[in-house]
Amino acid sequence: SIHPTICTRNSKINPKAKYVEATASSIDTHTNAITCESVVCEGNSCTINEFELNYDKLVYAVGAQTNTFGIPGVREYCCFLKQIEDAQKVRNAIINCFERAALPGLSEEEMRKILTFAVIGAGPTGVEFASELRDFIENDGPKYYPELLKYTSIKVIEASSTVLMPFDKSLQEEAIKQLTRGVTPENDKLSPLLPKYYEFTELLLDSGVSEVKDDVILLNNGKTIPYGVAVWAAGNGPLPVTLQLIEDITKSKSGRGASQEEAQSVARGRLAIDPWLRVLGCGGDILSLGDCSCITAGQLPATAQVASQQGEYLAKLLSNKYDMNPSLSDYIGSSNGDAAASLPS
Repeated sequence: SIHPTICTRNSKINPKAKYVEATASSIDTHTNAITCESVVCEGNSCTINEFELNYDKLVYAVGAQTNTFGIPGVREYCCFLKQIEDAQKVRNAIINCFERAALPGLSEEEMRKILTFAVIGAGPTGVEFASELRDFIENDGPKYYPELLKYTSIKVIEASSTVLMPFDKSLQEEAIKQLTRGVTPENDKLSPLLPKYYEFTELLLDSGVSEVKDDVILLNNGKTIPYGVAVWAAGNGPLPVTLQLIEDITKSKSGRGASQEEAQSVARGRLAIDPWLRVLGCGGDILSLGDCSCITAGQLPATAQVASQQGEYLAKLLSNKYDMNPSLSDYIGSSNGDAAASLPS
C-alpha cells in the first residue's frame, strides 16, 4: 500500500534547492513574479499569508485536475484516479462491493449490479485501471470470492470509436484484444468457477455519458448501466492558475502572446509549448511539462512516462544552456511502447 512516508523534502535530494510549501495563485509574465499563498495555523485559527517570488526562468509543471465536462452526478457518485487518496478510496469501494455481494438474501440480479465495475474513459488511465482490476479479479478472486466471480463484470465506457485515442492503431487493437479476451477452460484457476467461456470486460464504444446517478449510469444513446462502483477516467482539465497564466500571456502588450492565443485551438486550455518545452509567447522565460502543457507540433500522450522523460530532457536542456539539439520528440523517441504495460498478460 502507499504511505506518505515515501515523501522526501527536496533539500535532502538536492541541497542547492530551496523548498517553499505554498500555493501559486497567479503569475505575472510582465514582471516575472509569482504570487503565492501559504496557510499558517496557530492553535485553532489559520491565516493566509501572501508573498511574491521573482524568477529568471520558470519551470511550470502544476499538472491538471479531473475534467467532468459538467456532466451531472460525476463529482457526487464517481471515484477518481488523480491523488493517493483516490486510489485508497477506489480500493476500499471495490472490496466493499464484494463484501456486500456476499451477504445472504441477495438475488442474482442484485449481485450482478453490485459487482459491475464501470470505468468511464478508455484513455491510458482508464485502460490501465480496467486491466489492473481484471488482474485483481482473476488472481485474487479465486482465493477470496470464488462464488462471486460469475456475477462480476467490468464495463469500459468510451465516447469515441476506439480506446487509447492518442496511440498507434496497432496498440489500440492489442488493448481491445487483451481487455476483452474471454476465460477459457485452459485457465485452471478460473474455469471451474465460471461458465464455459466468460468475458469479464465489455467495451462500450461510441457511448457518451449524459448523467451519473447513485446506482446507474445514463448514456447518450439511451442505454442505462447499473453499477456498484463507477470510476471516472475521462480526461483532465486545466487548473485555474493555468487558465490565468494563458490569459496573462495572450494579453501581452508586446504582441508576442498572439502565438499562444492562436495555438489554443489545439492546446484547449493547456499551455502551448514548442518542441523544446518553451511556452509560446514568453520569449523563453517560461518552460512547461506534464499535463498542464501541450506541444502543438506533434502532441504526446498525457502519461506519467512522457512527463518523466520531459523532466529529464528539460534538466539537460537547462544544464547545456539551451542547446536545442535534439528536440524533445527526437530525445525520447516513441513513447507508445510502455503505454499499456499493465494490460493483462
